[in-house]
Amino acid sequence: MTETTTSIPAVESELQPAPASDATTRIADPAAELRRYMQTFGDSDGAKYFSEGRDFNQAALQHLSVLRERMALLEADCQARIAKAEERAAEAEDRLKSMNTGEPTAIDTGAPARGEKQAGTGWNSMFKQRADDGQAR
Repeated sequence: MTETTTSIPAVESELQPAPASDATTRIADPAAELRRYMQTFGDSDGAKYFSEGRDFNQAALQHLSVLRERMALLEADCQARIAKAEERAAEAEDRLKSMNTGEPTAIDTGAPARGEKQAGTGWNSMFKQRADDGQAR
């Protein structure tokens, strides 16, 4: 299982926390500003960041951090699902090979023996190949 990390240096370099503003600063149109936050960060997170008084850059940095955490959780979940699918495929392959078909030799499905992997096979390589081809969605 390989671990990938995505870095977004351009965004991080552009979004630096603004200096603390003084408490007397007023927003000209709070409803429009709230809409901006909610359109950019989603209804829940946008409303939360706005109500916490974060300026837009601080909210963007916080949201980037939240999205990275979510991405890591989703990636771990996908890796676990892929491993389970590969395990189930191997079990099905074993059952198929052990079937008595009346033939003198077992059915050869072309799959590697359990615990072995052919280079360039499996879900990970399929997704990597599609990503390399620019076809991943």
